[in-house]
Amino acid sequence: MKLFHWATALTTACLIISAQAQAGSYSDDYSSSSSEALGDYKAGNIYLGGSIGYVNSNGGGIGHQCGELTCSDTMWKAYAGYQATETVAAEVGYHNLGHYEHTWTSADGKTSALWDVNSTALSASAKVSTGLFDKVDTFGRIGFMAWNAPATIVPSYTGSSSSSTIEPTDNSGTDLLIGAGADYKVSDNLSVRGEYEHVGGDLNAHMFSVGANYKTF
Repeated sequence: MKLFHWATALTTACLIISAQAQAGSYSDDYSSSSSEALGDYKAGNIYLGGSIGYVNSNGGGIGHQCGELTCSDTMWKAYAGYQATETVAAEVGYHNLGHYEHTWTSADGKTSALWDVNSTALSASAKVSTGLFDKVDTFGRIGFMAWNAPATIVPSYTGSSSSSTIEPTDNSGTDLLIGAGADYKVSDNLSVRGEYEHVGGDLNAHMFSVGANYKTF
């Protein structure tokens, strides 16, 4: 099922990129001005990057394991991109969305359980640049994220010294990914990036990150 979620996300993002590339029949004047604004964002470029930041979630995914609380932690991601046109790129990424622990206690105080959650995700999205500035590329993104947040549960009982670990619960899904950010061009090949991303649905996570990407070809 997880493989199906990922295949669906990747296929949809590729269709978005393909449609943008086929529909983008630019005039010579527009191509010239766009090229000047976007610097070296040429069709066919491949780039690699990584970011680190902060994530919080209060949805039915990670957030569900925290009861009424909002889960938050340090997150990081690694990604690769292909510049399909001067303004549209396809990106895929791996996300580590943090580690969370939450202790639940029953109303009578006789039973408690430790929820231990490690969350990861794969994403596929279309990144669309505005082409408004020379050194700074502002952009938006839309795509999908296939996430997995299994919870290991360790219950304990008052008056008993024994405890057992329950098999991790299957807690995963595929949700819409949107975002906005900016790349600042340091050199012809190196850029630094600041970005906000949001995943809706069951995950309902907000991600803020900074990082860098390097154009390899």
